[in-house]
Amino acid sequence: MMTRRQFLTASTTLATAPLAACVPEKMHVGSPYASAIPVVETPTSPAGILVNDLHSQLNPTTVARIVKPSSVEELRAAIALARRERRSVSIAGGRHAMGGQQFGEANVLLDMRGLNRVLGFDTERGVIDVEGGIEWPQIIEHLNIAQASAGPGDRQWGIYQKQTGADRLSIAGALSCNAHGRGLNLKPIVDQVESFDLVGPMGDVRTCTRDAHPDLFRLAIGGYGLFGVITRVRLRLRPRVKVRRVVALGETDTVHAAPRQYLNRLSDLLFVLARVLNRANLDGLGGDDVYWRSRKLERDGPD
Repeated sequence: MMTRRQFLTASTTLATAPLAACVPEKMHVGSPYASAIPVVETPTSPAGILVNDLHSQLNPTTVARIVKPSSVEELRAAIALARRERRSVSIAGGRHAMGGQQFGEANVLLDMRGLNRVLGFDTERGVIDVEGGIEWPQIIEHLNIAQASAGPGDRQWGIYQKQTGADRLSIAGALSCNAHGRGLNLKPIVDQVESFDLVGPMGDVRTCTRDAHPDLFRLAIGGYGLFGVITRVRLRLRPRVKVRRVVALGETDTVHAAPRQYLNRLSDLLFVLARVLNRANLDGLGGDDVYWRSRKLERDGPD
């Protein structure tokens, strides 16, 4: 019969064994302008190419092939070929969606990052036309370069919002999930979209607005690619403003009152973020095990 000491010794060994696999390793932090998607993706099995999302890595999927169109005509040709082969297509940009919406087993994967050009920038109206595969850093870079020579009194434009948690997210992907940011007074991105071009399953291209093809306008924004491929987006911009980041730190006893305190100042706040953090993340502060921290950006006049 096993003694109590033997049982405790064996239990301790079993309990600590899995921890060896949980020792944290140094995480690679790359540039927000660099994509983690390989430049060339080759077949990983006779069935096709194994792909996955970048965030959770919970959606390994083998697709038949990957097509990276650089024009609308190339995209239409890829859709036509898939239709002749009786294959479904999937649509991906930055591949950050964690629900597997951008992949399908044995599908043709349309990698939209080749459609990444700025097509026009109206500095009078504050409207920018971009291709669907362009990612947020490219849009912001273009705005910075285009307005680099602006004088102190000239109006400058910036984006209203983008998804949080990553930078290399495509604009068509933002429309497909009707993304939102951290702006307390901002509606989802649909509020900033004037129009977009949608390529349907038969290769037809429709320009969708609130007046032209309004049903498709409502369905495709937030439709996760089910109603076609978004190839062009006309996005409204906002006048660029200076912001100041202010961090407030409080203990758990005050967390219930803090959001109300900031919500009473909505007219002064642009963005608010509240997080609950473990003490290990806040070196040397002591006190309770869990802290409340918010980041708020206050308007501070125009540039």
